[in-house]
Amino acid sequence: MRTLMKYINAPYRRPGEIEHSLPLRVVAFFAVALGVFVSGRDTGLEGVLPIGIAGLIAGYAFSYARREYSNWWLKIFIAAGMITACVIYLNQMLYTIRDHIIVLTEMMIYLQVLHSFDLPRRKDLIYSLLSAFMLMCVGGVMSRNMDFGIYLAVFAATALSMLALFHYQEAAHGATVNGESRSLVAPTVKLLALIALGFPVFLIALPRYQTHYLANLPISGKLRETVERFSGEMLYPQAPGSDTAGDELSTNYTSSASRYLSGRNAYFGFVPVLNLNNRGRLPDRIVMRVKTPTSIYHRGLVFDRFRGDGWKISDLKGLNIRRAAGTAIFDLPLSGYDEYNTTFIEKDFTYHSYYIERDMPNIIYAPYRPERLYFPADTISFDRNLGMKVPAILQKGVVYTVISSVPHIDKNTLDRIPAIACQESKKTYCDPAYITLETRRLALKLTAGSPHLLDKIMNIQNYLLENYEYDMNIPPAPPGANAVHHFLFVSKKGFCEHFASAMAVLARAAGIPSRLITGFAPGDYNPLTGYFEVRGSDAHAWVEIYFPFIGWVPFDPTPSGPSGPVVSNEASPLGFFLDNYLKGFSRKITSYFGRFSLRAPESTRTILLILLSFALVAAVALAHALKRKNRSVKNSSFTLPSASNAALAEIFWKLINRNPRLPGPERSKYKTATEFADAFHETDEALFLRLAELYNRAVFSGRVISERELSEARSIFKTISHPKKTLG
Repeated sequence: MRTLMKYINAPYRRPGEIEHSLPLRVVAFFAVALGVFVSGRDTGLEGVLPIGIAGLIAGYAFSYARREYSNWWLKIFIAAGMITACVIYLNQMLYTIRDHIIVLTEMMIYLQVLHSFDLPRRKDLIYSLLSAFMLMCVGGVMSRNMDFGIYLAVFAATALSMLALFHYQEAAHGATVNGESRSLVAPTVKLLALIALGFPVFLIALPRYQTHYLANLPISGKLRETVERFSGEMLYPQAPGSDTAGDELSTNYTSSASRYLSGRNAYFGFVPVLNLNNRGRLPDRIVMRVKTPTSIYHRGLVFDRFRGDGWKISDLKGLNIRRAAGTAIFDLPLSGYDEYNTTFIEKDFTYHSYYIERDMPNIIYAPYRPERLYFPADTISFDRNLGMKVPAILQKGVVYTVISSVPHIDKNTLDRIPAIACQESKKTYCDPAYITLETRRLALKLTAGSPHLLDKIMNIQNYLLENYEYDMNIPPAPPGANAVHHFLFVSKKGFCEHFASAMAVLARAAGIPSRLITGFAPGDYNPLTGYFEVRGSDAHAWVEIYFPFIGWVPFDPTPSGPSGPVVSNEASPLGFFLDNYLKGFSRKITSYFGRFSLRAPESTRTILLILLSFALVAAVALAHALKRKNRSVKNSSFTLPSASNAALAEIFWKLINRNPRLPGPERSKYKTATEFADAFHETDEALFLRLAELYNRAVFSGRVISERELSEARSIFKTISHPKKTLG
């Protein structure tokens, strides 16, 4: 037994490297625990967090108690645990649909816990700090909240404290660190000043990932599909505390549109029949965050039947699609959907990840045009207007990704599309039902004399913007009244649903295919997180107009919307900075380069980015030049009276550094100039002492060195540095 305990308690082979400082270990533990907490929280690993924190506490306590032992037997278990963690990671990556970042973070947390049981040396604690920094980076990438900045500041303060303690321990133990402990203060202050001054520049130039390069796209959550035979019906979150006794529904959802609209958290655009006389808005709270490379409208329901008082969805059921076996991928069918048959416009395949922050109806929001969906469900409904629904409400915490082909809306291309008669395949979208005679006359008046389709549409949009007022508080139209007619000729006030309905109806009255869309506006881009924050108040309605040979093009006739076709603008911290602080300059650049048929948003940002890059390079080059110039009049901590003095000092130290008999510590700054003479051959010693005398005069006398003295120093340097006279 004693022999066994002797082997188990074998001492550490290098006792001089053991770290005995308890404060250093406590600070290291706090930094690592913070990294584990932030990364686990922002990747949704709530189940792993308690294990990780508890494991770190046990690991740090054990490694401190056993720091003087080799613990060879423990290293075997740690190695086995690390191999197991890697095998689990590979299995998760290959055979599950979990997000690769989440799987990698989970493995890193487990590895951090295993490593915490073997921290005898000071450098092991530094390795732990580096691993914690990597976990903080994961949290920064995945964080969707501003509070990450607070955690990052706390981590930075903790890391600097740990480095300070590390430095003090090194100095106290007589390690190979030159200088006193207080010498750390100056570089630390400089580092903090650099971070504070450089953060704004870092922020606007920070590259946020604009696409996903791996097959495992962000997807999370498992929806409980509450409808066995899904027929595309709408499902809504049940209001807390609602009385559902005797109802055939589950307690967490309802299929009753009227019950949904009677609640305070409802938008009347998310029901199968949109009545323009209804009222109700979602509260101004974040409902979802979206990681997307462009500022896009989040399409929800598509209404194609106008019925006088509002709109209706004719194809509510749609087509049920099941995901590909063993995956979470829905390949959305393109055949049979006529809007894809004659598409000649250039398009980009873009990736858009949705993070649901509140329970919402079973609508799958996506930018136009969705082509592939990664969603945590078995079945979805996909209608002929590319609207998507799922047989369960969208619960908080659900994450899904859509791949869309976002078209390049080029005004020059749209200008060339002629206005032709409504095609037979588009008769549904040109249906004149419920359109009053006065509305038809107005539509024909606005579109007369315009041979091109875009001109007709812009005439309608401009007329609405110039003659109607945006008002959220207007009363409903009288019973039995045509809601669009009432808006156009009586009230002349309304909100986004009225403006969009009026534009769609006027387009139909002029023989132009149109349909009404409800969903969410792009939301507010947060440059600190890289996400668009979409709030309930962003619930919106807009119009899609069909252009022959191109497809459906979105327009937003609401006064706050863009003029003309809705385009997708780049979303990045730099783009946010340019749009919000350089709008005037941006418009000038756009108008100038517009003559060269460049797309305005992209060309403007590219040109301004080039200009900013040139300015940054010029600033760095100027700073470097000034630094080189100032270096000639500075030596160590002394400011020399002239460039001649600095040049002579540089000659002296160049000679010292070239001497092969002065390796490493022999070049200590604590030696006087004359003490280096022993390293030179006796034939050169007198010359070197003369050079040392000139050096002392240049550095310490305070007077300007003459050209004769500088020339003498150069001559001595040349003589001693000659290969034949240098001792090797």
